[in-house]
Amino acid sequence: MDRATIDKGIKYLVYKKKQRMIDTVRCVMNNELTEYERSIANDYWCDNLLVEEIAEKYNLSRSAFYRTVKVIEEKINMYLKYVVFYNNECPPTKGDFFTFLNRKGEFFES
Repeated sequence: MDRATIDKGIKYLVYKKKQRMIDTVRCVMNNELTEYERSIANDYWCDNLLVEEIAEKYNLSRSAFYRTVKVIEEKINMYLKYVVFYNNECPPTKGDFFTFLNRKGEFFES
C-alpha cells in the first residue's frame, strides 16, 4: 500500500466523521428545536444574518435574541452530548477504512 492510498484513506475517515456530525446536528435541529428556534438558528448560523436583522425580523430585543440563542445552543449541546456518548456508530470504524481500501480510493479525487 502506497502513501497516497493511506492519505486518501485518512481523508475519507475524516470526511465520514465530519459528515456524520453534520447529519447529527441537522437531525437534532429538525427533531428537537421548535419551528421558531429552528428559524432563528438557520437565520443566525446558516444564513449569517446580523443580530439586528434577526431581532427586527422576529420583533425581539437584542437581549431576548441572545437568550433565545443560548437556549438553542443548550438544547443542541445536550442532544449532541447524548449522541456522541451513546451512539457507537458516530466515529468511523475499521470497516469504513477497509471499505475505502477495497474500493481503491473511489471516494476521493485527491
